[in-house]
Amino acid sequence: MSPFPDQHLYTGGKQSPFLPGLLAAINHATQIDITTAFIRQTGLVLITDALEEALCRNVRVRILTGDYLGITDPAALRTLMVLKELGAEVKIFESLGKVSFHMKAYLFIRQSGDQQIEGCAFVGSSNISQAALQTGLEWNLRVDAKENRKRFEEIADEFETIFQDPRSRSLDHDWIDQYAKHRPDPAKSPVVEAGADEELPPPEPNTIQEAVLEALRETRKSGYRRGLVVMATGLGKTWLSAFDTEQ
Repeated sequence: MSPFPDQHLYTGGKQSPFLPGLLAAINHATQIDITTAFIRQTGLVLITDALEEALCRNVRVRILTGDYLGITDPAALRTLMVLKELGAEVKIFESLGKVSFHMKAYLFIRQSGDQQIEGCAFVGSSNISQAALQTGLEWNLRVDAKENRKRFEEIADEFETIFQDPRSRSLDHDWIDQYAKHRPDPAKSPVVEAGADEELPPPEPNTIQEAVLEALRETRKSGYRRGLVVMATGLGKTWLSAFDTEQ
């Protein structure tokens, strides 16, 4: 298991992207607290596997994001619900267009029993988007608990305060439905935010799915209206159904 990263400042771009350090911290922690103003699916997919693996290790994961300016996209919120079903605590800060919710902080603790033995936090400019985690010029400063216990605990205390704030409510599908319906158009926002307009490209069938789709096309040409597809676990039957529906 990799240790917490020892790099003190990530400045982004090709030379110093934040993502490798973030993944190393996720993989080492026994408690993870994240609060970012915006979460885009393009960024969340980069860390979802690591968070799912952490939850499988019984790591406590808490995530707080917000509705500020409508930049967090509904697809990302649906992915957060999957993490919630796996045991994560996920909340949404309701700014209601009145409160600027613009923080970005990532806190990691490693415990042995009930004793905290390591801790680090990153505070900076990276939201969870592909640009913010990989390509953008984003500064994120690490605060190490061993180097400055008081400063680390201050960050942890502030996270606890905002996570327990009455305006931070537990995320659910009904809230996402209403958010998607009434969400302001991020493209019309006066705030320019890296990654705010990122979208994942449409998925494409893999080689195995292409072969099955071709077989289904041929059976329809022969006049059959129903078919049975047998595929091993993990080969993409759900996506195959969507691709076949499209064709």
